[in-house]
Formats: sequence, C-alpha cells, structure tokens
Amino acid sequence: MAGKEYSLPENSGYRMIRRLGSGGEGTVYLVCHMNTEQLRAAKVLTNIRENKRHELDMLKNLNHPSLPKVIDILEEGENTWLIMEYVQGCRLDQAVSRGLGQKQFWSVARQLSEVLVYLHSRKKPVLHLDIKPSNILLRPDEGLVLIDFGASIRGHPDEHVNSGYGTPGFAAPEQQVEGARVDARTDLFGAGAVLYYCRYGKTPDPDRKWRRRTGLDRILAKCLEIEPDRRYADSLEFYRAICRGIRTEKRRRMLRGSFGAVTLLVLSASLLLSDLQSRQATSLFLSVKSSAESDEGEGLGTVFGEDQETGTLLEKGQESEPFFEKTGESETYFEEEGGETKTVTEEDVQTYNRLLGMASGLGFTQAIECYLEASALFPGDSEWYLNLLDQVTADGLFDEIEEQAVKELIYAVQPDTGATALELLEENEEAYGEVAYRFGLAYWYFYEGSGGKSAAAWWFQCALGTLDGDSTAVWQTTAVILARVGSYYGALGNAGTDEEISGKEWDYWNDLKGLWKLFCSQGEDQAICAETAEELLSLLTLHAYDLGQNGETGEEMLEIVSDIERYLSDDSLGLEDEKTEKMIALAQTARAAVERAFQN
Repeated sequence: MAGKEYSLPENSGYRMIRRLGSGGEGTVYLVCHMNTEQLRAAKVLTNIRENKRHELDMLKNLNHPSLPKVIDILEEGENTWLIMEYVQGCRLDQAVSRGLGQKQFWSVARQLSEVLVYLHSRKKPVLHLDIKPSNILLRPDEGLVLIDFGASIRGHPDEHVNSGYGTPGFAAPEQQVEGARVDARTDLFGAGAVLYYCRYGKTPDPDRKWRRRTGLDRILAKCLEIEPDRRYADSLEFYRAICRGIRTEKRRRMLRGSFGAVTLLVLSASLLLSDLQSRQATSLFLSVKSSAESDEGEGLGTVFGEDQETGTLLEKGQESEPFFEKTGESETYFEEEGGETKTVTEEDVQTYNRLLGMASGLGFTQAIECYLEASALFPGDSEWYLNLLDQVTADGLFDEIEEQAVKELIYAVQPDTGATALELLEENEEAYGEVAYRFGLAYWYFYEGSGGKSAAAWWFQCALGTLDGDSTAVWQTTAVILARVGSYYGALGNAGTDEEISGKEWDYWNDLKGLWKLFCSQGEDQAICAETAEELLSLLTLHAYDLGQNGETGEEMLEIVSDIERYLSDDSLGLEDEKTEKMIALAQTARAAVERAFQN
C-alpha cells in the first residue's frame, strides 16, 4: 500500500515529477528545477525534532564527489525538504546481479575507501553505520555515491555506543551488542562486507575458513574480523591496502601478458624499482605512521607509485637548477583560523610564490612536492589550486594517478584548524566558485578514468552554489549549460520513446551550440574548444535529419560546420596535426550528412 503523498512548498522553484521511494527517514521524489530544467531528488522529512535531524545536519556540511550534494533546504510547516543531486544509475546490488567485472570491482573498492577516509577525517568524524550494497549507487560512468545517512552519527569514538542501527549481514558484530562502542572500524566491517558481496555474490559467512591465497581475500578477512582491534586501524590504512591491491592486480595482468624468462626478469626489476619510488612518494603525500604492515606480508606500498614518472629525477630537458623569483608584498598578512588571528609574514608569502614558480617548471611528481608545501602555508588560497589544475591538464590528459595526488592535497586535514584545505577555500565563495568550475572543466574534458562526467557535474553544482542573483561570474552561464548537458548523457543512453529521445538531442544540440559560442568568445583553452567542436560535428553526423525535424535549418547547421572549419584553419591553435586532420575529416562528413538530410 502506497504511503502518504506530499506536495512541494509553494513557490519552491521546483516541479514534482514522480515518487522515487520511501523509508524510515522520509519519502524521496524526483523533481525538476524550473529555471535550469535540471533533475534533482527531493526528500521530505516530517516532524523533525532537534535531536532527530540526522541526515539534514550530516549532509549539509559534507562536500565530496561520492556523497549526494545538498543543493537547497526548504521549510514548510512541520515538513523539511532536502533538495539533493539526483543520481542517475543503479544500486550496487543490481550491478552485482548483472555481473561486476574485475576492473569495476576495484573501482568500487577504491572509491568506497576514499569516501570513508573523507568521512572519518572530519573534525567531528562521521560514521555511516549502514554501509550495504543498496545504499551505494553507481552512475552510468561508474562513479560511486554513498547514500542514506539516516543511521549516521557524528563525533569522536568515545562519545558513541551502539544504538541498534545496521543491516544484518553487513552490520559489524558490535552493532548487535547493546551498549558496545562503535567507531570507524565499524564502518570498515560494513565496507568489507560490501566488497565480499561484490566478490562472491552473497553476504559474508561468519564461520568462513579463509584460505588467504590472494591479496584481496587478506583485505576482506581483515575488514571482517569479529574483534574491532584486529581490523584495519582506520580508513586510511584500509584505503592504502586497497591501493596496494590495485597495483598487485595490474602487475598480474602485466605478467600474464609477458613471454619468456628474460621478459619476466626485466618486468620484475622494473616493478621493484617502481615500489622503491612509490615508498618515496608516499612520504610526500601521507602523514601517517611509517611502520610496515608485516603480519600479512603486504609491505608499505603507496597510493601513487606504479604509473608515475621517474621519481625524483628531472624530466628530459629540464634544467638542473630550479628557478625561483616571485616576490611577496611588503606588508604583514593576517588570516582567521579557528577564531584566532594568525600572522603571516612576508617570508611566508615569498616562500609560497617561490614554490608555485618552481612547480610550474617541474614534472608532475616533483611539482606535487611544491604544491604540498604551498598548500600547508596557505591552504585556503585559490592560486595554488588553479596552478595545479593548469599543470595537470597541460598535456590534455587528467589521469587517475594525477587525480589521486590532487585529492590528497585538497582533502588533507590541516592540523591548525581540523578542516580540509578545500573547506578552508570554501570560506571565500568567489574563489571557491572559480576553483570548483575549473575542477569541473578538468573532469569534463580531460579525465580518462571512470566517473569523469559525474565528478564534473558535481563540481559545476558546487560552483553554482556559490552564486547569488547579483553574480557577475564569467563562468556562470557555461557552468549552468554543462551541468544541464550532464543529464543528457544518461538520458540519451536510456530506453524511451522516439519523441523523448529526439527532444533530448534537440536540447543537447542547442546547449552545445551555446557552449561553442561562449568558449570562442571567452578565449577558452583550445583543447576544450576542440572537444566541443568534435561533439557538435559528431551530433550533426548522426542526427542532422532529426535536428531538422525539430526545427533547425540546414543553413544554421552548415554555418556551424563552416565556423568550425575556419577555427581549424588557424595555425596558431597549437592542436596536434593528427587531431586537426581528424576533425577536418569529421567536418566534411558532418557537412555531407546535413546536405543529405535536406536534399529533398
């Protein structure tokens, strides 16, 4: 029997579409933001008392790509509405039932461990306490989102005892004992149970006899220990174990593809060298105890090492002497930290500028060292974020190794404040908005791993959340369009009527046209302009006839093709010859498709 239905507050700016589901903490609806036509999830919480505002208080203070973003909070009478990001995709248990590939499994493990590090490292740690497959969503591009914080608690471990929450099969043993203490290790049991379910298609058997033949089974066995003290000490240790597992799996694939004893010996030597470089890199990014995890023979390992550049060696052609000078101003600087005024000296400013100058002339591995020191000096200053993003996208590629290093920097907890670097940046809304927009562009146009478009849409939402009605941010219109375009990717890939699909293609076309004109007029990065042009040409090649049926003229389509061809003829763009030739050929194909569509 259907539960009670609710209506959105008057003049909320949202249009109700349909009910998505309900549970003990409230009912969730799919709604549409009328100004931008973006789909969002609206959760209604009824008769909320101050001591029962679990989800509201948790989510509005959390900011991570693997957590649902609270966009708006509406109050009407006894009802509170949380307007959140609408996550398109499927539940993890549904993905497992269809079959989870090995690469996708490790992607889930990595993302789950990352979000637990974020939650548990808050100034007041957040414990989820109901980690299970149905509370994990996978976007179409495999980005992970942890949902349903109705059972979560906030605060330090000695403040909490078991309050009866948890799902059988995934809840830690201490959650079944009245009065037992719960802490981060309770969530690690849930994470281990989820990964066990992904691996074996069932909940863990408490009496299972572990053979421990693989690194993965060792990880699962440690997470699923009955006694919390025998599990990983914290989520960071768990995260590092997952990263070692990913490296080990890569090595196995490499070894399977190798032939002959000589090849195996060379490969083993290179992997040993990579491990040594990895251990050096770990000390740069993680402030954790350095003792090896010897009881299972896994060694120290690192998050970043396997696919990095050449350790501490300079890149080919790099000058052996670093360059320095950027000078600071002569006055004394002040910033507020934890309610206290902290004096920042001219020497700090000069050091900061020197580090940024050095970073721009180094390879990625060495540059991260500079950004680590710069972020420690001024974690809430936007300049090092923007320089970092420029550097990681300069080669037209933002890869998973670079992403890991960037996340370590922006989510690092600052010892003086207990806040992350990103949280300190958020205090300056204008600066945070620009940085969030630039992160969105990096993920949208340059990221090569899974989850890129989802992460980009999340960052664009963060950027837009800093704006008010009087905003003059030059990136505002672009961010609105790209956030909207993100919804088309899922919609165009889903089943639907011809009319619905055609309508989405029409919206997609108009937004791409808008982006193309904006990027060209604003002098946007040429790689971004080129990617947008390629999307336009591809859409024309496949759907010129459908666009004509929706009302677009052949003249307008051909003018777009001509405009792109003029753009490609500019020798000063700096595009690779192969890329230019490919796009010129695509433009010719698109022109022919338009002419065929209108030949009658």
